[in-house]
Amino acid sequence: MSEQNHKRKMEYRIHLKNFVETEPADMQKGIPAPPIEKSYPEGAKLIDLVNPKDFKIGENVKLVEAINNRQSRRFFTGEAISLEELSFLLWCTQGIKKILPNGVNSFRTVPSGGALHPFETYIAIFQVIGIEPGVYRYLPIEHKLLPIIQNKPDLIPIIKNLLHGQNLVNKAAVVYIWAARPARTEWKYGRDSLKDILLSAGHICQNLYLACEAIPAGTCAIVAYDQDGMDEFLGINGYDEISLYTAPVGKVRSDADKLEKKFRKVHDLFQNKKYNDCLIPLNEIVRYMPDNGEAWIFLGYCHLYLGQKEKAREVFEKALIIDPTDINCMYNLSCVLAALGNAEESIRWLKKAIEGNARYKDYAKDDEDFKNIRDSEEFKQLFN
Repeated sequence: MSEQNHKRKMEYRIHLKNFVETEPADMQKGIPAPPIEKSYPEGAKLIDLVNPKDFKIGENVKLVEAINNRQSRRFFTGEAISLEELSFLLWCTQGIKKILPNGVNSFRTVPSGGALHPFETYIAIFQVIGIEPGVYRYLPIEHKLLPIIQNKPDLIPIIKNLLHGQNLVNKAAVVYIWAARPARTEWKYGRDSLKDILLSAGHICQNLYLACEAIPAGTCAIVAYDQDGMDEFLGINGYDEISLYTAPVGKVRSDADKLEKKFRKVHDLFQNKKYNDCLIPLNEIVRYMPDNGEAWIFLGYCHLYLGQKEKAREVFEKALIIDPTDINCMYNLSCVLAALGNAEESIRWLKKAIEGNARYKDYAKDDEDFKNIRDSEEFKQLFN
């Protein structure tokens, strides 16, 4: 390892260590603590959730079973979850059991350094019985939901795009988005807060995993998302409040384990460049799940790497008929068309992908798939 690479790694690994703070934190300075819950407009219409005392779900699931069964689950049915199930998941991840008399610390269903709990929970609701689709914020003190974004008919493709095309969003009932408000932890721990905030995120999401097993449902934690886009979408500034972690939740398909095994097999084969061996399991997956864009992308690239460019084009075009909003497929169709030397159509689809998410412009700059059209004036104009 070069000295420069070693130095770069140590610059971020330092945050894994306990920081020796020499400057007093705000608590030591007598500065009041930030509120334990983000404020909301007076008179806002809140949505009631089921009281934790009235929960009937989860009673028959043993903890050891939930822990043993816990795994990331990506194949959902698209079914709705109930209001009680949503209430249960929210309470399990951020529910308040007691607020201390100082109004600063709260005991919740998850641990947090100093009982300061630096997270706000946003939830994109697609399919919950009795609640309109939209984006809401969970108010743990009140155990209620605050509407944030409503009347957004294209909510699913927006969230999917923000999560870089993760296909499990399509059939999810809800998507959790946790945002950190660092000042709550910094008030007591100063610059030694980063590690505690990140650990707290893990505590929250692990509780979501276990709670999902009790419903039953499934989830899969995701940290691959558009940081600036997500912050802007939620109306937060990315400094005082920062989106940090996401997790789609849904009812799990009965054949999910079988599909998971097939996908793991495909990943292994693809990484070992056994593209021909990928074709049978991939065709089975798209037959079972025609809206799974990830499978279509793998299938398209297998054909491309096998030299079957026209077949790759056919695959991506079919995928876009099934889901016209899949920006990943738009980009990959553009790549295939470039490999075929069809500059006009390639650039048309590339423009569509970039309109959906500007990150594809950065990808295209160095993507070898565009080598056949890179010198065209229209391609160059995309980067001027």
